[in-house]
Amino acid sequence: MAHERSANGERQYHHGRIHHNNPCPIRTETTGIRVIVVGLGLGGLTAAIECYRNGHDVIALERNDEIRGVGGDCISITSNGARVVSKWGDGAVHANLVDRMCRATKVQAFNDRGELLNENDLWGYRKGTGYTTNRGELVTILFRHLQTLDVDIRLNSCVTELWETDEEAGVVINEDLRLSADCVICSDGIHSMGRAVISREEPRVRASGFSGFSSRIDTDEVAKDPQANWFLKDMEQSGGDKAQTWFGDGVQFMMMTLRGGLDLVWVFSYKDSVATYDFSPATGASVDNVVELIKDWPVRAKLEPILRKTPANAIYHRQHVFTYPLKTWVSPRRRMFLMGDAAHAVCSVVGQGGNQAIEDGAVAAIALKLAGKGNEPLALQVTEKIRYQRAVTIQLGCLAPLEVVSDFKDKDPRLLAPPRHSWIFEHDCQEYVYREFTKVAQAVQDGTEYIPQNLPDGGAYRLDYDYCGHLGHKHTHHST
Repeated sequence: MAHERSANGERQYHHGRIHHNNPCPIRTETTGIRVIVVGLGLGGLTAAIECYRNGHDVIALERNDEIRGVGGDCISITSNGARVVSKWGDGAVHANLVDRMCRATKVQAFNDRGELLNENDLWGYRKGTGYTTNRGELVTILFRHLQTLDVDIRLNSCVTELWETDEEAGVVINEDLRLSADCVICSDGIHSMGRAVISREEPRVRASGFSGFSSRIDTDEVAKDPQANWFLKDMEQSGGDKAQTWFGDGVQFMMMTLRGGLDLVWVFSYKDSVATYDFSPATGASVDNVVELIKDWPVRAKLEPILRKTPANAIYHRQHVFTYPLKTWVSPRRRMFLMGDAAHAVCSVVGQGGNQAIEDGAVAAIALKLAGKGNEPLALQVTEKIRYQRAVTIQLGCLAPLEVVSDFKDKDPRLLAPPRHSWIFEHDCQEYVYREFTKVAQAVQDGTEYIPQNLPDGGAYRLDYDYCGHLGHKHTHHST
């Protein structure tokens, strides 16, 4: 495989903001380690890209015949994930995402009467500290970057079997072709085929009691309507885009613009007891279904004209689901590894599902390099010890943001903002694995306990709002 080197140095995050680093290779020396990555969602794309960057030979498998995201959804890559992504392509991926992100620097929270409850900075989500963008565009950008690398990408490749021996691991695709490698990284989502094989567990996907709608609107039609274009005004006051959210009984509605007002995305989260829907696969959800959620809101007359601009057949509906922690993410012979939603699925409202998958992929790639050829089982066990408690802490706390929606009137208005935890956002997962690898590897080999240093004080997840994009300027408010 060819080696590429950066002429100007990589972009990286430092104290929450992006800076140029010293010149650094886009790819380190080859390790000879062969890695199969199963599934090319956000986690699998990260694993494939990071394994390539760390010198491994990669086969990337995806069951679909093309890579596409959910067009109507939005996603936040917060500072902990953006530190990894910002290094790719000598900063080109970062620049591409910045062009397509929400540039708002703050979010305003209102009640269902349209009264302002609170205004909060978007540190960790905003330009310079993270990316909030369209999920479909994010996945497309990352996949296009993967295509520029010397990686064996195979679409329309459904993994029907996983296997391992003491010396290697592999897959069977489409019930026919057998592939082998030194290890397999399984990132095939919440309904993972590999979970039962690797962990020997098959936890039931749990309903949170909440569901959601989402969609994306081209703002040209919004701008033409005097009853709807109010949302596109005064965006320069918050950085060039606008982000607002409304709370009613058991319902939260969020709208934001992207790309300097060229796109608008909206997202509803609602308690299942508020409304029950039974959509036909042929018709899907309609705007009428969505408007039903705010039919009694005094502010409905202001919001409905915008919602009515949503294209037909472009509304996405989903349950907010999660899984309980697995006992292990590593296979019996330690050559196969679960990551992302396959290992630790969380409700999307916690804002960390994708980011924790990014951390998984980045840590695994470096651990494999540091362990070296022939020591892949050690590398995957080190990855699990570094990542497990951190990801599980977030997994166990993923319902906390939904509890605010349930009874927002009894909550401190400061809790109506997107959570921004310093212990999550400030974490540099790549620096951490370099620093801790020897200690963790020794614990694995000795069978002794390793106490990770990437957890919150007290060890439990709570809604925190103490990250402000750089060190030394933290607000210490948190929920109890």
